[in-house]
Amino acid sequence: MASGETTLSITDLPFWYSFVNILYIWNTGDVSIEHITDKLIIVGLIAGFIGTFFVFWHPIQWILDKLSWRKRKSYSIYRVDSNQTTIPFHNIIIHDQYLRLSLKTSAINHYKNKIVSQLYFLTILITIFVALGDTHFQSVTKLKDTIYLLPTQLVIFGMMVGLCYLIYKMRQYLIENLRLHAMYYFITDQLERYENVNYIKEAIDLHDWTTVREAIYKVLLRHWDDLPKFS
Repeated sequence: MASGETTLSITDLPFWYSFVNILYIWNTGDVSIEHITDKLIIVGLIAGFIGTFFVFWHPIQWILDKLSWRKRKSYSIYRVDSNQTTIPFHNIIIHDQYLRLSLKTSAINHYKNKIVSQLYFLTILITIFVALGDTHFQSVTKLKDTIYLLPTQLVIFGMMVGLCYLIYKMRQYLIENLRLHAMYYFITDQLERYENVNYIKEAIDLHDWTTVREAIYKVLLRHWDDLPKFS
Protein backbone atom coordinates (compact mmCIF):
# COMPACT_ATOMS: atom_id res chain seq x y z
CA MET A 1 0.00 0.00 0.00
CA ALA A 2 1.37 3.40 -0.94
CA SER A 3 1.84 5.71 2.00
CA GLY A 4 -1.12 8.00 2.52
CA GLU A 5 -3.73 5.76 0.87
CA THR A 6 -6.85 4.93 2.86
CA THR A 7 -8.17 2.03 0.78
CA LEU A 8 -6.68 -1.32 -0.20
CA SER A 9 -4.31 -0.80 -3.10
CA ILE A 10 -4.56 -3.25 -5.99
CA THR A 11 -0.75 -3.57 -5.82
CA ASP A 12 -1.08 -5.20 -2.39
CA LEU A 13 -3.42 -7.94 -3.56
CA PRO A 14 -0.95 -9.90 -5.78
CA PHE A 15 1.53 -10.12 -2.90
CA TRP A 16 -0.90 -11.28 -0.25
CA TYR A 17 -2.72 -13.65 -2.59
CA SER A 18 0.58 -15.19 -3.77
CA PHE A 19 1.94 -15.46 -0.22
CA VAL A 20 -1.18 -17.07 1.23
CA ASN A 21 -1.57 -19.30 -1.83
CA ILE A 22 1.98 -20.67 -1.43
CA LEU A 23 1.33 -21.44 2.24
CA TYR A 24 -2.02 -23.01 1.37
CA ILE A 25 -0.50 -25.33 -1.24
CA TRP A 26 2.44 -26.11 1.05
CA ASN A 27 0.18 -27.15 3.93
CA THR A 28 -2.70 -28.81 2.10
CA GLY A 29 -1.00 -30.14 -1.02
CA ASP A 30 -4.07 -29.08 -2.98
CA VAL A 31 -3.18 -27.95 -6.50
CA SER A 32 -6.19 -29.47 -8.26
CA ILE A 33 -9.01 -27.47 -9.81
CA GLU A 34 -11.63 -29.75 -8.33
CA HIS A 35 -12.09 -27.56 -5.27
CA ILE A 36 -10.90 -24.32 -6.87
CA THR A 37 -13.93 -22.34 -5.64
CA ASP A 38 -13.35 -23.31 -2.02
CA LYS A 39 -9.65 -22.53 -2.38
CA LEU A 40 -10.33 -19.09 -3.87
CA ILE A 41 -12.71 -18.28 -1.04
CA ILE A 42 -10.25 -19.34 1.68
CA VAL A 43 -7.12 -17.79 0.13
CA GLY A 44 -8.95 -14.64 -0.96
CA LEU A 45 -10.53 -14.17 2.47
CA ILE A 46 -7.22 -14.44 4.30
CA ALA A 47 -5.34 -12.29 1.79
CA GLY A 48 -8.05 -9.62 1.84
CA PHE A 49 -8.13 -9.60 5.64
CA ILE A 50 -4.36 -9.13 5.99
CA GLY A 51 -4.23 -6.59 3.15
CA THR A 52 -7.02 -4.53 4.70
CA PHE A 53 -5.19 -4.52 8.02
CA PHE A 54 -2.15 -3.09 6.25
CA VAL A 55 -4.30 -0.17 5.09
CA PHE A 56 -4.51 1.02 8.69
CA TRP A 57 -0.99 0.13 9.77
CA HIS A 58 1.77 -0.87 7.38
CA PRO A 59 4.53 -2.44 9.51
CA ILE A 60 7.15 -2.53 6.74
CA GLN A 61 6.62 1.14 5.95
CA TRP A 62 6.61 1.95 9.66
CA ILE A 63 9.89 0.10 10.27
CA LEU A 64 11.49 1.80 7.26
CA ASP A 65 10.45 5.23 8.56
CA LYS A 66 11.74 4.46 12.05
CA LEU A 67 15.08 3.22 10.74
CA SER A 68 15.46 6.22 8.44
CA TRP A 69 14.78 8.61 11.30
CA ARG A 70 16.96 6.77 13.83
CA LYS A 71 19.91 6.76 11.41
CA ARG A 72 19.49 10.42 10.42
CA LYS A 73 22.76 11.48 12.06
CA SER A 74 24.66 9.43 9.50
CA TYR A 75 23.25 11.49 6.60
CA SER A 76 22.43 14.82 8.24
CA ILE A 77 25.62 16.50 6.99
CA TYR A 78 25.71 17.88 3.46
CA ARG A 79 29.18 18.50 2.04
CA VAL A 80 29.56 21.20 -0.57
CA ASP A 81 32.89 21.66 -2.34
CA SER A 82 34.18 24.93 -3.74
CA ASN A 83 36.57 25.77 -6.52
CA GLN A 84 38.46 27.97 -4.09
CA THR A 85 41.70 26.64 -2.67
CA THR A 86 41.65 28.60 0.59
CA ILE A 87 38.25 27.24 1.71
CA PRO A 88 37.81 23.94 -0.13
CA PHE A 89 34.44 22.88 1.35
CA HIS A 90 31.71 23.41 3.91
CA ASN A 91 29.87 20.74 5.87
CA ILE A 92 26.31 21.94 6.37
CA ILE A 93 24.44 20.39 9.27
CA ILE A 94 20.88 19.69 8.14
CA HIS A 95 18.37 20.43 10.90
CA ASP A 96 16.01 17.66 11.99
CA GLN A 97 12.95 19.66 10.97
CA TYR A 98 14.04 19.61 7.30
CA LEU A 99 14.69 15.87 7.40
CA ARG A 100 11.35 15.20 9.09
CA LEU A 101 9.48 17.23 6.48
CA SER A 102 11.29 15.46 3.65
CA LEU A 103 10.46 12.00 4.98
CA LYS A 104 6.76 12.81 4.65
CA THR A 105 6.80 14.12 1.07
CA SER A 106 5.39 12.24 -1.90
CA ALA A 107 8.74 12.43 -3.69
CA ILE A 108 10.49 10.48 -0.93
CA ASN A 109 7.50 8.20 -0.32
CA HIS A 110 7.85 7.15 -3.95
CA TYR A 111 11.20 5.51 -3.13
CA LYS A 112 10.04 4.11 0.19
CA ASN A 113 7.15 2.42 -1.62
CA LYS A 114 9.60 0.95 -4.12
CA ILE A 115 11.62 -0.56 -1.29
CA VAL A 116 8.45 -1.95 0.29
CA SER A 117 7.45 -3.54 -3.03
CA GLN A 118 10.90 -5.10 -3.35
CA LEU A 119 10.65 -6.44 0.21
CA TYR A 120 7.26 -7.90 -0.69
CA PHE A 121 8.75 -9.80 -3.60
CA LEU A 122 11.76 -10.87 -1.51
CA THR A 123 9.32 -12.35 1.02
CA ILE A 124 7.69 -14.38 -1.76
CA LEU A 125 11.06 -15.64 -2.97
CA ILE A 126 12.19 -16.60 0.54
CA THR A 127 8.91 -18.42 1.16
CA ILE A 128 9.23 -20.42 -2.07
CA PHE A 129 12.91 -21.15 -1.39
CA VAL A 130 12.15 -22.47 2.10
CA ALA A 131 9.14 -24.43 0.82
CA LEU A 132 11.26 -26.11 -1.84
CA GLY A 133 13.40 -27.56 0.93
CA ASP A 134 10.38 -29.47 2.22
CA THR A 135 9.75 -32.88 0.64
CA HIS A 136 5.98 -32.40 0.86
CA PHE A 137 6.12 -29.19 -1.21
CA GLN A 138 8.54 -30.85 -3.63
CA SER A 139 6.00 -33.61 -4.20
CA VAL A 140 3.16 -31.13 -4.66
CA THR A 141 5.11 -29.20 -7.29
CA LYS A 142 6.28 -32.42 -9.01
CA LEU A 143 9.93 -31.51 -8.41
CA LYS A 144 10.82 -34.24 -5.95
CA ASP A 145 13.62 -36.53 -7.19
CA THR A 146 13.85 -34.66 -10.51
CA ILE A 147 16.78 -32.93 -12.17
CA TYR A 148 14.84 -29.66 -12.07
CA LEU A 149 14.78 -29.25 -8.28
CA LEU A 150 18.34 -28.02 -7.76
CA PRO A 151 18.34 -25.62 -10.75
CA THR A 152 15.03 -24.19 -9.54
CA GLN A 153 16.46 -23.64 -6.07
CA LEU A 154 19.60 -22.03 -7.51
CA VAL A 155 17.58 -19.69 -9.73
CA ILE A 156 15.40 -18.57 -6.83
CA PHE A 157 18.45 -18.12 -4.59
CA GLY A 158 20.13 -16.04 -7.29
CA MET A 159 17.01 -13.89 -7.57
CA MET A 160 17.07 -13.41 -3.79
CA VAL A 161 20.69 -12.26 -3.83
CA GLY A 162 20.08 -9.91 -6.76
CA LEU A 163 17.00 -8.45 -5.12
CA CYS A 164 18.87 -7.88 -1.85
CA TYR A 165 21.46 -5.90 -3.79
CA LEU A 166 18.74 -3.84 -5.49
CA ILE A 167 17.13 -3.10 -2.11
CA TYR A 168 20.52 -1.98 -0.76
CA LYS A 169 21.08 0.34 -3.73
CA MET A 170 17.55 1.71 -3.51
CA ARG A 171 18.10 2.42 0.18
CA GLN A 172 21.24 4.39 -0.68
CA TYR A 173 19.34 6.26 -3.39
CA LEU A 174 16.56 7.05 -0.93
CA ILE A 175 18.99 8.50 1.63
CA GLU A 176 20.80 10.58 -1.00
CA ASN A 177 17.57 12.05 -2.33
CA LEU A 178 16.22 12.59 1.17
CA ARG A 179 19.29 14.68 1.95
CA LEU A 180 18.80 16.70 -1.24
CA HIS A 181 15.12 17.28 -0.45
CA ALA A 182 16.04 18.46 3.05
CA MET A 183 18.58 20.85 1.54
CA TYR A 184 15.82 22.36 -0.58
CA TYR A 185 13.88 23.13 2.61
CA PHE A 186 17.05 24.54 4.14
CA ILE A 187 17.63 26.84 1.17
CA THR A 188 14.07 28.17 1.06
CA ASP A 189 14.05 28.74 4.82
CA GLN A 190 17.53 30.18 5.30
CA LEU A 191 19.00 31.45 2.03
CA GLU A 192 16.54 32.18 -0.78
CA ARG A 193 12.93 33.21 -1.29
CA TYR A 194 10.71 30.37 -2.45
CA GLU A 195 9.84 32.02 -5.77
CA ASN A 196 13.53 32.27 -6.65
CA VAL A 197 14.12 28.53 -6.35
CA ASN A 198 10.74 27.03 -7.26
CA TYR A 199 12.46 25.35 -10.23
CA ILE A 200 14.19 23.08 -7.70
CA LYS A 201 10.81 21.95 -6.38
CA GLU A 202 9.67 21.27 -9.94
CA ALA A 203 12.76 19.10 -10.50
CA ILE A 204 12.04 17.23 -7.25
CA ASP A 205 8.47 16.53 -8.35
CA LEU A 206 9.85 15.14 -11.62
CA HIS A 207 12.43 13.03 -9.71
CA ASP A 208 15.17 14.80 -11.66
CA TRP A 209 17.69 14.59 -8.83
CA THR A 210 20.68 15.44 -11.02
CA THR A 211 19.15 18.86 -11.73
CA VAL A 212 18.27 19.23 -8.04
CA ARG A 213 21.85 18.53 -6.99
CA GLU A 214 23.33 20.97 -9.52
CA ALA A 215 20.81 23.71 -8.65
CA ILE A 216 21.46 23.36 -4.91
CA TYR A 217 25.20 23.58 -5.55
CA LYS A 218 24.81 26.83 -7.48
CA VAL A 219 22.64 28.37 -4.76
CA LEU A 220 25.11 27.43 -2.04
CA LEU A 221 27.99 28.96 -3.97
CA ARG A 222 26.07 32.24 -4.16
CA HIS A 223 25.84 32.22 -0.37
CA TRP A 224 29.29 30.79 0.30
CA ASP A 225 30.27 33.38 2.91
CA ASP A 226 27.07 32.73 4.92
CA LEU A 227 27.49 28.96 5.10
CA PRO A 228 29.92 28.72 8.05
CA LYS A 229 27.16 29.57 10.52
CA PHE A 230 25.27 26.47 9.39
CA SER A 231 28.28 24.16 9.81
